[in-house]
Amino acid sequence: MGLWDAVKNFFKGDEPAPAAKPGGAGPSAAEVDLTRRERQILQLVSRGLSSKEIAAELGVSPKTVEFHRSNLLRKFDVPLVPIILGTLLGNAMENNLRRAVTIDNGNWFTLFDSPLALTLWVIAIIGFVLPLIVGARVKSGMHARRDEEGAISD
Repeated sequence: MGLWDAVKNFFKGDEPAPAAKPGGAGPSAAEVDLTRRERQILQLVSRGLSSKEIAAELGVSPKTVEFHRSNLLRKFDVPLVPIILGTLLGNAMENNLRRAVTIDNGNWFTLFDSPLALTLWVIAIIGFVLPLIVGARVKSGMHARRDEEGAISD
């Protein structure tokens, strides 16, 4: 069950999702201890509202909403590198994609027809997948070390 399903089930009051498997997705909404404000913001985010719209609806500043959103990302173990890349490059990539397809009269093969394009695709895919793999391994190593230290001190 993905994060989106967990959020929908959480607000419907359905049974909590089964525990996440090691190396899999982060915790479900039922497994995370959220404050009342974080629950409100999560519900409004799931409705597709922006931070400014959420701030206006709750009567708080957009900075406060961003603070709670960052806490939600941390609590749900969402890797930040793909989010940052998507935020920074998303609009530029979409505009350039449209431009390239328009120039080539709607031919999508343009995106893969040169060695440079293929190299950039590989770099982009590695840039999105590598943080997920490395992050999971680093976290599991940290948890193992913490468990070992707890066992030694007992």
